[in-house]
Amino acid sequence: MTLLDRWITNLKEIRDELIDITASISPEEFNWEPRPGMKSAQKLLTEIAAGEIWLNNFLENPEKKLSWDDAFKQVKSDNLEIIMKELSILREKTIQLFKSIPEEDLLKEYELSGYPDQKFSPEEAMRYMIQHEYYHLGQLIYNRWMLGYNPYKEKTE
Repeated sequence: MTLLDRWITNLKEIRDELIDITASISPEEFNWEPRPGMKSAQKLLTEIAAGEIWLNNFLENPEKKLSWDDAFKQVKSDNLEIIMKELSILREKTIQLFKSIPEEDLLKEYELSGYPDQKFSPEEAMRYMIQHEYYHLGQLIYNRWMLGYNPYKEKTE
């Protein structure tokens, strides 16, 4: 199994878990914030989508810079169904983009927008995106647990 195959497997596994955990979110829960200033499910999913938009932009054309704020502006997150559909489309695009990169180019470094002294490779971008999504998935699980959703109980029933 190549490194790319492992990443794609990991991407599919994390997205399956995200889909599973969000399947039963109610409209009220979608916008619920655990405390003032903490992110709701809607905001967590928006951040996951913005991260993937940024990554896809980087993979399509590393020299063409997209700011984090501009990535957020592209997310359609009015309701759970819309954002989950958008996340599905983004993931398909991410996988296709990574499959199109020759293995010898995965470690090629590019300058990051706004950070002239910092370089970033497609391999680092993939690791970042996986970590980013897992981080927010963990927040989402924890927030849902505070509302009474026990992910362990749900899987055994």
